[in-house]
Amino acid sequence: MPLTLEGFGSYFAGGRQVVVSGQPSQRIELSPQAIVEHDPNGTFHVEQAYVQWFAPAGSAARPPLVLVHGGCLTGASWETTPDGRPGWLDRFLRAGFAVHVVDGVERGRAGWCALPGIWPEAPVARSAEQMWDFYRLGPPDGFAARRGYPGQRFPLAALDALVCQHVPRWFSTIPAAAEALVAVLERIAGQGGRKPVVLCHSNGGLIVTQAAWRRPELFGGVVAIEGSGFPESPPPPG
Repeated sequence: MPLTLEGFGSYFAGGRQVVVSGQPSQRIELSPQAIVEHDPNGTFHVEQAYVQWFAPAGSAARPPLVLVHGGCLTGASWETTPDGRPGWLDRFLRAGFAVHVVDGVERGRAGWCALPGIWPEAPVARSAEQMWDFYRLGPPDGFAARRGYPGQRFPLAALDALVCQHVPRWFSTIPAAAEALVAVLERIAGQGGRKPVVLCHSNGGLIVTQAAWRRPELFGGVVAIEGSGFPESPPPPG
């Protein structure tokens, strides 16, 4: 069934500028014909979110939805299932909701900065074996043969596609991700429409909770899908 969009686009929200200095320059090969001297010093923008939005026909009558991905994932996790079926994004658009899909801080098209001193630790990547255990797909000795737990419904033949969706992540950027999400919601609020409902998955629950405690007036509601990492109490003011 055809899907009619009244508009779509993308934007960046939040983040901060940092100035890097004292780093040595280096010669880099852009191509075999172009070797240049690269200076890594200067002003950079970091900790921004990237958002792609879609507005189907008639969506102004419904609250917009903001989709916040889980840890080691990007907004692509809402688009298509690992075995190629339409994802939640498609379902929501066909139900008539405008949708804003977030790539959080240092994920996907939000970009990330590997220069010294920007983030205090190295990124962490999740292996296929860790995913097998973390997502409760099957017993440890079932990984090689793709032998899952009885009754589990994940399409195990598509495990490699799930692995491809995962990206390295930093663990110190949760506060920055919450600030970037606030900036996303402020932008939506500035458009004068209805307050958005925010859907979060897994570790996205921690990000959304921190943002909601900071700016509860920006939220029309929160739906947590296997939300994890919820703090026990709101952070102190300031």
